[in-house]
Amino acid sequence: MYVLYAYAGFHGSGVGAALLNAVIDNASPAALWVADPNPRAQAFYRKHGFFADGAVKTDDSVRELRMVRAINAANIR
Repeated sequence: MYVLYAYAGFHGSGVGAALLNAVIDNASPAALWVADPNPRAQAFYRKHGFFADGAVKTDDSVRELRMVRAINAANIR
């Protein structure tokens, strides 16, 4: 997956979680890059078990944070 966006009218509907779960297995570790600042996206990923691991990069003048998720029992739903 390259990007995950949902129209504002769908925020909070579960469509973002459905898209995320369709491409990333809850039982597998995962890493992704999220624009900084983008507090809504960062909160979405935290809700799904991701946390910022301190890695930062700038791509096309956009600062991004790496967020990762490890395998643990809490990720398996």
